Amino acid sequence: MIRERWAAPAALLGGVLLGYANSFFGAFQFDDYNVIVHNPSVHSLAAWSSGLPGGIRPLLKLSYALNWESGPGLFGFHLFNAAVHAANALFVHALSRRLLEGGTKGEGGDPASAGALAAALLFALHPVQTEAVTYVSGRSVSLMAFFYLASLWSYARGVETGRRIHLYLV
Repeated sequence: MIRERWAAPAALLGGVLLGYANSFFGAFQFDDYNVIVHNPSVHSLAAWSSGLPGGIRPLLKLSYALNWESGPGLFGFHLFNAAVHAANALFVHALSRRLLEGGTKGEGGDPASAGALAAALLFALHPVQTEAVTYVSGRSVSLMAFFYLASLWSYARGVETGRRIHLYLV
């Protein structure tokens, strides 16, 4: 049972890793130069915090500043983008499974499990996702999707368990 429980998430993570592995060694391109490379406000946490009262997308810029200071360089930017995309795929899987099961708990190997995995793999590996994952400044799309999917998952979890914290706070 435990093996079945982790098979779909492992397949999703493996799919994202294999599908986007060649992007980990890509270069900055196009808007990356204006948004990250030539933008001193994302080169340190101090610079990021000094620009807080104004500007747009502070959470996105915080993620750039943390990546810039963390050390792995461009590889780290690409790894973060792939990790956020993998998390999004896991949320799509969890939400698809809930929808296909009709709110009931199913066992691995059932049609809901296979359908949810297919939906999540389609989301994870569809070519339309390429820009959001491989293009460093395309991260804004993945972060938006992350918070949107996380809030949907939290709400569904709150309805399922009756926990108000999931319904309203998270």
